Amino acid sequence: MSTEDIVLNKAVDVVLKDSDDVVLKNIGSSNPFISQLYSDLNNRLEEIEDQDFEVNKITFLDTFASILFVIAISVFLIFLIIN
Repeated sequence: MSTEDIVLNKAVDVVLKDSDDVVLKNIGSSNPFISQLYSDLNNRLEEIEDQDFEVNKITFLDTFASILFVIAISVFLIFLIIN
């Protein structure tokens, strides 16, 4: 592991620790709205962290409609320029 990776990992750890502290500090807020808001946020973050996500690569079929739309607009604009 290079020194850049170590420095980056430490920076990420500091940011994560600070953000956790902010959430935990605001959960204990005297304002009930802020306390409830951050409690819900904390619950949602924990649910997301517990789930397993799968990232799929984009395929040609996923982009086919967008590519077809761009081609249609391009042909239309070329048609307008020619005429």
